[in-house]
Amino acid sequence: IRYLHAKDGTYEPFLPKTFFPFAKGATGDYLVMSLAENDYGAVYVYFPSDDPWGTGENNYLGYIASSFTDFIENKIRPYE
Repeated sequence: IRYLHAKDGTYEPFLPKTFFPFAKGATGDYLVMSLAENDYGAVYVYFPSDDPWGTGENNYLGYIASSFTDFIENKIRPYE
């Protein structure tokens, strides 16, 4: 999901380069991990947009957990 083909024929980033997508949800959202120094390993949810990152409606990541371990151990609940 790193690049989006924009209407003018250029390629623009979907996400900042400091985020790594590692899972895709059933509704089309992505779970991404931060590679940035200030929050390395933090997990966020990303809702895809037709806009390049930082423009239009493509400017939001939802914080989920401080680390992948925290995400696995505390945020995932069994389906009942």
